[in-house]
Amino acid sequence: MLETRRLRLLPTDRTHLAALHRIWNEPEVRRYLWDDQPVTWEQAEGVLASASLWTVLAKDTGEVLGCCGLRAIAGEEDIEILYALTTPVRGQGLTTEAASAVIQHAFTTLGLPRIIGRANPLNPASWRVLEKLGFVFEKQVREKGEALRCYALSKE
Repeated sequence: MLETRRLRLLPTDRTHLAALHRIWNEPEVRRYLWDDQPVTWEQAEGVLASASLWTVLAKDTGEVLGCCGLRAIAGEEDIEILYALTTPVRGQGLTTEAASAVIQHAFTTLGLPRIIGRANPLNPASWRVLEKLGFVFEKQVREKGEALRCYALSKE
């Protein structure tokens, strides 16, 4: 478990899947993370199987607010940070708070030398989170026809 001032992050398991599936299907969440397509139950299960995610909970209420975690990118050696919080809590710094805890865990416990973050150029809130966390813009790429801003953060 990871904790911050306002959040508790628990390793994601099947008990969190229904809440995360609901959040991932919120229009503002799926707009950038899922190419604005509805997220099937099978896709949600696939994410759980392919990424190391923590479910982000409000420390005071226990409400599931979203997820944050790490995943390997096929064909690359870099590990990517992922985050998705429910729309009503955006703009409160909670994504940055959750991601900061995951980054600290990645560098201190897992010993990762570097983490990357990718964001849709049309989603400035996401790339601003990366910039607040100290990630440095490296390049813009196209993946599956989509432009992505690529950032990196080194342990140093």
